[in-house]
Amino acid sequence: MDCSKSLELLSEFRDGLLGESDKALVSAHLAICVPCMGIFKDLDSIVAAATSFLRGEDGISFPDEPSVRYAATVGLTARAADAPAAYHALRWLTRVAANEWVQLCAGDLFKSMRAKGQMGQLKKLIAQDAQLQDWIAEHQRLLDADAGGGPGVAYFR
Repeated sequence: MDCSKSLELLSEFRDGLLGESDKALVSAHLAICVPCMGIFKDLDSIVAAATSFLRGEDGISFPDEPSVRYAATVGLTARAADAPAAYHALRWLTRVAANEWVQLCAGDLFKSMRAKGQMGQLKKLIAQDAQLQDWIAEHQRLLDADAGGGPGVAYFR
């Protein structure tokens, strides 16, 4: 198996979703390919961190490497199955990440929560959190300013 195919299957390999044949091929490739094993270890730590964030656990810092930051942000969004998980992701991000990373995650989280019928519950959780209310208000102010003082963009309204 080459690196390209191995990397394609890493997430499913990590989650135990591969058939025996693909599982054996990926496992063999990881045993001999240091770069792919490094990526696999990074993936494992990103998923573990995302899972902790979504449960509301704290004490985990935002990664320094931009590509890992992006992966963590996308991972949070993808793994937020419900409003409490989305709330914990946003709460953590507003404490540890620069605004652009929070915006990246929030836009996708809000879209996902709307599609899952969880936006009302997420709004209730945010309404109880002054830090997130402040972030939403500031972000809405920036969107309104970008609209040239007009009606702006209804981001969270």
